[in-house]
Amino acid sequence: MEILTSNLLSIASIVLTSTLVAGQANAATACGKPLPPAKAIALLKNFYAAFSSKNMDQLDLVLAKDWVDVPMAPGQQPGRDGMKAP
Repeated sequence: MEILTSNLLSIASIVLTSTLVAGQANAATACGKPLPPAKAIALLKNFYAAFSSKNMDQLDLVLAKDWVDVPMAPGQQPGRDGMKAP
């Protein structure tokens, strides 16, 4: 279980530094440093909380405005606003 948790944290940190940003446009990737695990976990929790609570405005806290969803859902518009649309 400990190895699995460690691996998930590593994967989450990599994914988050390349896609999720908390209020600073591309700050996580601009400096080339991965986020500390605690911050990566907090961002990931906030990302999924937006969906579980159906409060899509919460995505403004964790996604850069020019965030790219790959692949986009059929009919989805690009960017953070496209992710928020029903």
